[in-house]
Amino acid sequence: MNAKEFYRACEHFDWHYEMSDDHRVWMAGEAAKTRLLAQAPFGSENRRIYDAWCAHVFSGPPWGTPKAPRPTEPEEIEGGTK
Repeated sequence: MNAKEFYRACEHFDWHYEMSDDHRVWMAGEAAKTRLLAQAPFGSENRRIYDAWCAHVFSGPPWGTPKAPRPTEPEEIEGGTK
């Protein structure tokens, strides 16, 4: 999965699945998170994207922190993505 595809997967991921009362939603969220993290080894561009989404989603007034900016989508370059 290239960085642009990974960015979009993070963008559409249910970051709040852990708060669901429905165990099936929780299980699906855990599976989706496992798949995302499998595509994001430490030190990779995908891990940087994942960490930026985490910072964005889990910041702001509910967490008593300044809101982190929305991650920037990777740009297309010839032969793939950045």
